[in-house]
Amino acid sequence: MLALYALLIWRTLRIVTIAKNLFGTLVAGGILAMFMFQVFLNVGMTIGIMPVTGVPLPLLSYGGSSVLVTFLALGLLESIHIQARMSSASKPRALI
Repeated sequence: MLALYALLIWRTLRIVTIAKNLFGTLVAGGILAMFMFQVFLNVGMTIGIMPVTGVPLPLLSYGGSSVLVTFLALGLLESIHIQARMSSASKPRALI
């Protein structure tokens, strides 16, 4: 599971770097910070090095509003990624 969360965080970091405008970069960076905070805090609680709080693990813990916010965040990331791909595809390529 930790490897899958690492993959999700890596892909989100990649979307942050390829975003074509400042707003997309900031939104993707905020979503990245949210995922990293939730995973770090929940794993820390599980192994006993952090105090127990009510922060759910994204996509794994049960909770209606948490799952909804996580899916909305993933949808925003997909939108930023698609926008970046479309803007890079519309640029003419130089012939070498």
